[in-house]
Amino acid sequence: MRRKEDFYEDDFYEDEEELDLMDLVFTLLRRWKLITLIALPIFGLGVFFAATRPTVYKAEMTMMVSSGRNF
Repeated sequence: MRRKEDFYEDDFYEDEEELDLMDLVFTLLRRWKLITLIALPIFGLGVFFAATRPTVYKAEMTMMVSSGRNF
């Protein structure tokens, strides 16, 4: 059984690789066609769904105007 002292914070970071921000940016730039191919149909379906929804809100108002003073 491992002791509490064996679980140092440094032990958790030894096996992990660092994620460089520039690697992430270059990956996004390299995969822009795939990202666009996936994002455009989803965006198009969202616009189509929003445009075809029926109007949900309806407001009516009655305005009563009196010509005399009623206190």
